[in-house]
Amino acid sequence: MQLRLNILGASEEEKQHGIEAASVVFVSAGVSAEQAADGMVALEGWDDAAFPDAGEPTEDEDDAAAVWMNATRPPSIRAV
Repeated sequence: MQLRLNILGASEEEKQHGIEAASVVFVSAGVSAEQAADGMVALEGWDDAAFPDAGEPTEDEDDAAAVWMNATRPPSIRAV
């Protein structure tokens, strides 16, 4: 999966730096960007369905979604 970063007004160098920083988060967590994105899809789908008990994301999906959320935070507020 190729990561892309869209930030209005950011230079290409700044965008590349952000992509590299997010990649480090994925590698450090041992989760691919695709696994993390899939976790977010599961979490958002569950949210969109009003949190039914039957549709709750698995623990792996929830953990992967947490990695995605961490990777998309600015470094100054990123969880370690």
